[in-house]
Amino acid sequence: MSINQLMELFKARLWFLVLIPIGVAVAVFIIGKLMSPTFTAASKMVVNIESPDPLVRNVPSNLFPLIIATQVEIIRSDRVAVRAVELLGLDESPEFTEAWLQETLGVGDKNLWIGALLRRSLEVAPARDSNVLNIVYTSSDAEKSAQIVNAFTEAYKQIALDIKVQPAKQYVEWFHGQVDNLRDRYQEGLTALTDYQVKHGIVGDYGKLDLETMKLADMMKQLTLVQGMQVDTMSKQGAGGNSDVLQEVLNNPLISNMKSQLLQLEKQRSTAMEQLGVNHPIVTSLNAEIATVMAKIAFETSQITSSIDSSERITSSRISELILAIEKQKSVVLELRRHSNYIALLQQDIVNMEKAFDLVNDGLSQVNLSSQKQAIDVSVLSWASAPLKPTGPRTGLFTVAAFIFASFMTAVGVVGRELVSPKVRSIEDLTAMHGSMEFAIEI
Repeated sequence: MSINQLMELFKARLWFLVLIPIGVAVAVFIIGKLMSPTFTAASKMVVNIESPDPLVRNVPSNLFPLIIATQVEIIRSDRVAVRAVELLGLDESPEFTEAWLQETLGVGDKNLWIGALLRRSLEVAPARDSNVLNIVYTSSDAEKSAQIVNAFTEAYKQIALDIKVQPAKQYVEWFHGQVDNLRDRYQEGLTALTDYQVKHGIVGDYGKLDLETMKLADMMKQLTLVQGMQVDTMSKQGAGGNSDVLQEVLNNPLISNMKSQLLQLEKQRSTAMEQLGVNHPIVTSLNAEIATVMAKIAFETSQITSSIDSSERITSSRISELILAIEKQKSVVLELRRHSNYIALLQQDIVNMEKAFDLVNDGLSQVNLSSQKQAIDVSVLSWASAPLKPTGPRTGLFTVAAFIFASFMTAVGVVGRELVSPKVRSIEDLTAMHGSMEFAIEI
C-alpha cells in the first residue's frame, strides 16, 4: 500500500481516527480523576564502605556493587520489615490484626505478614555511581508514607548495628565464661599451694632445701676424710710385726732415746765380753740393763700399735655413723626436693593461669568495646518528610499516552480492515484490484 492509498484511507476513516483516541483519552482522564491521589516519600542513606581489616584501608572497587546490593537486600529483608512494624506500632493495630486474621485465619506470624504488606509499596534503589541508597514508599496518605519510610530507615540502622555488634556480643559472653573459669582455677591453684605448705609445714621461699643440701655435702666431705684416715690406719696395721717402720714409732723421742741407750749398752757389753769374758758380773749386769731397755722399747711400741688399732676402730665406727647420717640426710634432701618441685609446679601453674587470665581479660576488654560501639557504617543523609503534592496518578501523562496509543491502534485497525476488505478509492486501487470479479466504488 502506497502513501497515497494510506492518505486516501485515513481521509475516509478520519472520524474513526479522531473520535476513538479522543474517547479513550477522555475515559483515561476521567478514571485518573476518580482515582485517589498517591503520595511518595523518600529518605536517603549513605553506606560507608570500610574494610574489616585494619591493615587494609581501601576496599577494592569491584566489591562496591556487591556491598550495595547486600545492603538493599537487608533493607528489604523480613527482619528489617518486622522491626519497622514494631517501630510503627502496627503489630498492635486492630485494623491490621483484623486483616491478618481474615486473610490467614491466624496462621503464621502477624508481624511478618504486615511487613510483607508494607514491602509491596516499598522501593529501595541505589543512586547511580554512588553509595547512597534511596528508600521510597508510596501510599494514599502523605503522612503515612513518610512515617513508613522513616520507620524502615530507623529499622535498617538498628539491624545494621545488630549485625555488626552481635558477633562481638557473642565473643563477650565466651570471654566472660573463660575469665570466670580461669579465675576459679587461679583460686583453686592458690588454695592447693597454701594447703600443701600448711600440711608439710613449709614457710617462706623454701630455702631449707639449700641448707639441707649443704649439710649433705659437708657430711660427704667428712666421710671422705675419715675414709682416708681409715686407709692410712689399715696400711699401718698391715705392717704386722714390723712395727719399727711405723712413722709413729720412728718419730717417738722416748723410743729414739731408748734405742740410742740400747746401742751404747750393747757396745759396752761387747767390749766387756772381749776383755772380761761372758760370765763376768759386769757382762751380766749389762745384759740385765739391755733387757730392761728392750722391754721398755717393746712396751712403748705396743702402746703405739694399740693406739693405732683403737684409732682404726674409732674410724670404722665414725664411718658407719657418717654413712647412716648421710643416708638419712639424703632422704631428707630428696623429700625436701620433692616438696620443692611440687611447690614449683603449683607456682608455675599459678603463673600460667595469671598470664592466661591477663590475656583473656585484655581480649574481653577489646571485644567489650567493640560490642558497645554505637557508630555504624550507615548514615542517614536525609529523613523523609510528608510530601506536599501527590505524585500520582499522573492523569495528564496517562491521558497523552492513552491518546497516542489509541491513535496508533486505531490506525493499525483501519489499515488491517482495509487489507482484509479493500475498497476502491483511486485509480491505484482499481489497478491493484485488476482481474477481480467484483469491486466496489465508494461515492
